[in-house]
Amino acid sequence: TSDLTALLAEAASGALRSDPVFSEDAAVTVMCASEGYPLSPRVGDVIDGLGEAASVEGVRIYCAGVGRDGEGRLVTAGGRVLSVTAQDTDLSSARGRAYESLGMLSWPGMVFRRDIGVASA
Repeated sequence: TSDLTALLAEAASGALRSDPVFSEDAAVTVMCASEGYPLSPRVGDVIDGLGEAASVEGVRIYCAGVGRDGEGRLVTAGGRVLSVTAQDTDLSSARGRAYESLGMLSWPGMVFRRDIGVASA
């Protein structure tokens, strides 16, 4: 697949030289939030399992509403805490990887939808 950053830089400079190459794989993204989102999300809860969750093949974790506590640990710092994106050859497999990874994450008040990709898989 193409490097999106490189393509955007080429386009911005007016010299788009590369033809984009796209993956045929499916991807599923599940957003995790803090309890109380969106009105008054919990903050300051330690996020456990990030390393293990990120080690699932085909998975990437994107942090959003996170910060660090006094001990340097990642903690919740907003409503939308992080997202888990999984890629695989088909939607059902990608969904399975995403939820496998989610099962390794935890913090008090962690919430996420459990039906992402169900209707399409």
